[in-house]
Amino acid sequence: MFIKMFLRFFIVLSITIGSINGALGSNIPNKLLNIPITLTTGEVVTLNDFKEKQPVYLKFWATWCQPCMQQMPHFQKIHEKYGKEIQVIAINLAVNDQLKDVLKVSKKFNLTMPMSLDKSGDLAQNFHLLGTPYHLLFDRQINLVHVTNDSDKALTNKIELLTKNQPLKHLNEQSLYSSEIKPIDFNTSTQAILFTATWCDWYFAQTRAEMATQCINAQNLLNLLAKQRPNLKISGQLSRLWTDDKAMKKYGQRFNIKHPLFIDKSNQYFHQLAIKNLPTLVLIKNGKIIKKITDFENANTILNEISTLR
Repeated sequence: MFIKMFLRFFIVLSITIGSINGALGSNIPNKLLNIPITLTTGEVVTLNDFKEKQPVYLKFWATWCQPCMQQMPHFQKIHEKYGKEIQVIAINLAVNDQLKDVLKVSKKFNLTMPMSLDKSGDLAQNFHLLGTPYHLLFDRQINLVHVTNDSDKALTNKIELLTKNQPLKHLNEQSLYSSEIKPIDFNTSTQAILFTATWCDWYFAQTRAEMATQCINAQNLLNLLAKQRPNLKISGQLSRLWTDDKAMKKYGQRFNIKHPLFIDKSNQYFHQLAIKNLPTLVLIKNGKIIKKITDFENANTILNEISTLR
């Protein structure tokens, strides 16, 4: 009986260990170990490149993110103090940001750490980004040991411990695991989907006024379109960043929205359709994207264009 129980335990344990990543010493999936991180220099690195060599500190950020900007001086000091012992990489979301925007911030704060722009959105999607700033720490074996939105004493202390090769508690590997998501089938229906965010109109107003105006114009346009084309399938997909059902309800009330509204909680719609600008109106016909609209200054022009959709 004991032998049978031991064998069952051993089989389960072997399967569990093998399913984690097949390589002892890291608690994150192989997919994340080997996901390419393209730096602004053109160099491509992976977390696996630093395994057994250096701990890694990844920070996701955006130029329009106010806390991100507030944290930049501390971020640079961390790199200056510990950069030889820990690999620091700044990953810009590339959402409403281009290389010129990143370089401008880099110059303003004299940033010297390696930079990356997540143009495909693969990094944010796979590392389960829910809001910026977003910090992830990995030890020398690339075990995930810290995840936070705060640049605080706890983060600094763990970075210092990592540079001294001190062991830290590993986070549950499931925090960076996700089930495989099947591609969305848009079937044959003609539809218009507005990709935006519950904070798009008021948060951008503090950092990028022109973006806030675009967000307001886009939602007003969709409301008008829903009245003019009641037979057209219209919906709004909200970014999951800093958003919950309560925020969605307030957004719907603020704009008096009557069309269906959803939070893209898995980020599947945003990722599959490569949405990198807020807001973006996507027109789909016969299951294929026929146009992406990101400029909502002239509503009449857009409405005339959409009027041809059947």
